[in-house]
Amino acid sequence: MEKYNWALIDQDEKVIMAGDKVTSFRGEVDTVISGRPPHKPSSSGFVNTTGGEYYAHVYGLKWVKVWEVENV
Repeated sequence: MEKYNWALIDQDEKVIMAGDKVTSFRGEVDTVISGRPPHKPSSSGFVNTTGGEYYAHVYGLKWVKVWEVENV
């Protein structure tokens, strides 16, 4: 059986975690507090930072599915 979780990554495909510093397209540096992955294919998901809640792409980030395979 396959299932997936979500990971938030930057432009270099580095995983972003709570506590990491991120820079917006405006040059503002904030700290990631939490995030919310997309709830439908047309959504980009959100990132909660010390500067507020924004779409992930405001910080050059994106949510990706991380697939896991379970042995049944």
